[in-house]
Amino acid sequence: MRVTEAALVATLALATTALALSRPAAMTLLTALFAVRVTGQVAVLVARPRWLPPMAQWNFVPYAILLPVQVALLVAMVTLVGASSQPAFAPVAVVYAGVMVVRYALRMWLRPNARWFGGAIPIVFHVVLAAFLYVLASDPR
Repeated sequence: MRVTEAALVATLALATTALALSRPAAMTLLTALFAVRVTGQVAVLVARPRWLPPMAQWNFVPYAILLPVQVALLVAMVTLVGASSQPAFAPVAVVYAGVMVVRYALRMWLRPNARWFGGAIPIVFHVVLAAFLYVLASDPR
């Protein structure tokens, strides 16, 4: 699982770095990060590679529902990469990211045996989506 833990840390670092990039570059990077998550889930479902955690650590929603939602999100993200800014999303993005920080803290407190990375995959990628919304809300100038 060390590969997964390193990938999650790298994902958070890239999502944070994306906030300093130009808007199109940031949105493209964040979309690519989310696409990696969706691809990883498909790989776990189909091939069950040992270096990726089991499906139970990837989501809390049944996968038959989650996959179409994630594909729709990816289509929306790709469509929005070149879109004009949407300032209304800024507060939503900040609250969304804040809720994920609280969710992570609660999980670590309630499940000390799962520290630091147990159940973190969904949380990390919700932060990626929050960063995407924040970048979408930014002024493209």
